[in-house]
Amino acid sequence: MWCADELGAYLAWKMNEKVMSMKQNERSNVYQLISFLFEYPSQKMLKNMPEIKEEVGKLRNKNIKESLTTFIASMENSNLNDWRDQYIAYFDFGRSTNLYVTYSRLGEQRQRGIELLKLKEFYQASGYDVTDLELPDYLPLMIEFCSQVSAETSNQLFKKYKGEINSIRNSLAEKGGQFTPLFDALNFQMEEDGVLPESNKNGNEIEPISEK
Repeated sequence: MWCADELGAYLAWKMNEKVMSMKQNERSNVYQLISFLFEYPSQKMLKNMPEIKEEVGKLRNKNIKESLTTFIASMENSNLNDWRDQYIAYFDFGRSTNLYVTYSRLGEQRQRGIELLKLKEFYQASGYDVTDLELPDYLPLMIEFCSQVSAETSNQLFKKYKGEINSIRNSLAEKGGQFTPLFDALNFQMEEDGVLPESNKNGNEIEPISEK
């Protein structure tokens, strides 16, 4: 038989376990949503928008929900071709706004190649298969990776590259880019996971964390 204190402790433990599971599922969903919305604008994306908006509506974090809702509304109110033109201008040709996180700091330097190799090894050590179709510092790929691993592992990655990610975001905001709310949503999720503005460790090594 359970005594009152034991039963209370057990129920509290079960409730905490349920809350932690819900938070893990939501953070995974948020990263998947952001990664998807960073893709090249397409008819497929527009076709899936009702489901995307439904998932966004379920989010508990008000700031993330508002940022994603703002971005989606901006996208739906734009002509698809105009949206594509903006995407190409900023993300394909913008030196300070492209989605390759290490590029603005290292450009084509040899050191960037070494850092890309370390990033790929970090992904692989965490059980994530990386193809050669995209460079490992491509932000949507980074975010997709973070949706598949624990907060501990994703935090280690984002603590190193948060500064570069925010540099892209700020350059985009200065140019009036409509993709800025996606970066804001990403920042809000990072902060919820414990990656605070002062947490950026630019230049430090990232060591593989074994997933449990």
